[in-house]
Amino acid sequence: MGVTAVTARRRRPPETMLDSIRGEDGEAVVSGAPVPITTTATPEYDSYGEWTRWLEIVRIVIFVVAVLGAITWSLAGTDFSALPAQLRRLPLVTKMLGQHSPLHHCNRPTPSYLLAHFGDLGSFSFPIHTDRPVTQRLFDLGLLQEWNFNQGEALEAFTAGMEFAPHVAMLHFGRAYALGPGANRAFTQQRQLYPSVALEDIPAIRAVAGQAYVAAQEAMRQEPQDQQLAARELALTDCLYRKRYAKGSDASLEAALAAEEAYARCLADLGSTWGDAAVLAMAAESYMNLFPWDYYQGAKGAMKPLAARAEELIDQALSRDPFNPLALHLHIHIAEASSTQRKPGKGRRSAHRAVGSADTLHWSRGPWAAHMGHLQHMPSHTFITVGRWSDAVDANINASRADDRVVRGCMHPYEPEHNTQMLIYAANMAGRFEDARHYAASIRTYAQHYAPELATTIGPQWAELVLTLVQQGSWAEVMRDIGRAPPKNARGMCPQGGVAFSGAVHLFAQSMSVMAKAAGLMQAGDTAEAVEQYVRGGDTLAAKLQDAADAMEPEEGTVPGAWPGIYACDYANLTQIMALTASARLSVLHGDLASAERLLRDAVAIEDVLGYMEPPRQYQPVRHCLGYVQSLAGNHTAAEQVFRADLRDHLDNGRALLGLAHSLEAQGRAAEAEEAHQQHLAAWHGSPLASACLSFSESVPGISTSWGRRLTL
Repeated sequence: MGVTAVTARRRRPPETMLDSIRGEDGEAVVSGAPVPITTTATPEYDSYGEWTRWLEIVRIVIFVVAVLGAITWSLAGTDFSALPAQLRRLPLVTKMLGQHSPLHHCNRPTPSYLLAHFGDLGSFSFPIHTDRPVTQRLFDLGLLQEWNFNQGEALEAFTAGMEFAPHVAMLHFGRAYALGPGANRAFTQQRQLYPSVALEDIPAIRAVAGQAYVAAQEAMRQEPQDQQLAARELALTDCLYRKRYAKGSDASLEAALAAEEAYARCLADLGSTWGDAAVLAMAAESYMNLFPWDYYQGAKGAMKPLAARAEELIDQALSRDPFNPLALHLHIHIAEASSTQRKPGKGRRSAHRAVGSADTLHWSRGPWAAHMGHLQHMPSHTFITVGRWSDAVDANINASRADDRVVRGCMHPYEPEHNTQMLIYAANMAGRFEDARHYAASIRTYAQHYAPELATTIGPQWAELVLTLVQQGSWAEVMRDIGRAPPKNARGMCPQGGVAFSGAVHLFAQSMSVMAKAAGLMQAGDTAEAVEQYVRGGDTLAAKLQDAADAMEPEEGTVPGAWPGIYACDYANLTQIMALTASARLSVLHGDLASAERLLRDAVAIEDVLGYMEPPRQYQPVRHCLGYVQSLAGNHTAAEQVFRADLRDHLDNGRALLGLAHSLEAQGRAAEAEEAHQQHLAAWHGSPLASACLSFSESVPGISTSWGRRLTL
């Protein structure tokens, strides 16, 4: 994903005005080239020399004026000096005050640039009490960014609006909203490296909420022309200041959550009274904030009572406004972790109930279509759950394009890596292998592309491509990619523990490819010595991988979500799964299919207790390879059961459907096998698939007539 220049891009302002004029050695700098400033002593009058000196002075003055003008223009942006000192220490604000732009030579966009970049938002608007159209537009942009979960850019837009109308209550409301909790930003006791709202942050946010409340009171005292709108804003800011950030709400997590629930009830009452879809959706969001990513009792069981209340409010919001972005967004989130079955029964709910909301976000040309990458991505959460794998790929390609437009505009997109992780996972499940490889390669550049100020800290997401190539059985490409060791700061989805995990992935890919070579030599009838060399190599690498798995340090849990939380990867368990898989592959080479099945069952048991996450932490369901090994062993009934179990968890996935068809055919159930095969063809969007587990079935063909001439990978 290349970064191209755009007309509206501004240079990063220099550290000081003097530095913009002089280089390190005190030389004037023009267009990046140092030009010595010299003076010449002239003992006697020289009219020509005097003229040239004056001309030089004029040129210098013009240059200085131009530089000062450029600095003034580049610094013309959001005035963060108006933020309270305590608020400026919040991690989110500190990040924005520092290297805000993902491109080093960018500066914070000006309000006029923001409006030009995002353009007309169509009918999307939340009317506020202001006589300045530009203020209304910036508020609407901030609200849409907030509902896109891009709280940093939402804060930017709300604060930019204050340049034109610093006393508008809803701009202060928006800033407090952007700094508060959300589905991916839970309350925590202390500040964390991952997104959260710590108790110590609450007083600063309360101060902003107080500004909103005071401004709304002042607007009412001035007897505004639109009394109804002013009264509405007073009610909203009252909920915010006196409920969500009530005195004492920072005393404990329990106090913060109690205040959040009071805020949710307050908004729900207002939304119901006014029949306002936006306020109803915001109330639902606050109810969901009480237990983000944890809306069900047990694994995909009945909904928690307050989660059910949140969904009632979402349904009410959508009945009033079927295109409300927040309601659509929340509907997907609250449904995605429920049953994949269309009719689950026993009080359980189906994830299919959010398909309409996903389709609306995916197919409608709403205000989110061009630049709101996270809203573009959100349908894939539902599409993956209900088995629409190719649609999930398309949704995330749209999101990737939107994110690229945002970064070219000198702004931060929201979670572009997450969008692409979903894309890669869905593409591998849909058979769109080229898309999976392309984006797995491109994600390695994302840290530098989207957040270069963090690139050396978090490192490149290196592992995705290797794991993609392994599950596709693309051994030549695997060996080309792992010919060198991983970069020193390589990682998987998460930075913490990423270097050790990348080393384990490197060993896993080496061991699997060496064993694929051994299998190819065996199939080609090569010499026993040749085969044995590769088998021994696979054995050695598998043992090293097991050592790496045993040495992997368990991660600390994060919130929200079931352990280890959505901001952790559980690399320790993922590495154990890789070690068990490699050992199972080695057992297949030795002809010990019973041991291979036992090892893969152990891997499945670990996979089944990995915390809920989208995309799943495990890059490919282990049952695909377990069922394949059972079929190899002639245990087709067991293979059928395994593939059916996988299809319950991963609906309509082409790999399991093919494995199911093969197992049914081997049992002589031709009609059922044909039905499963047709379902496979409908679900698979790539080249014909050889098996459910290409990392076991695909070998590297090769034969040699002498030890030294053996073909290599």
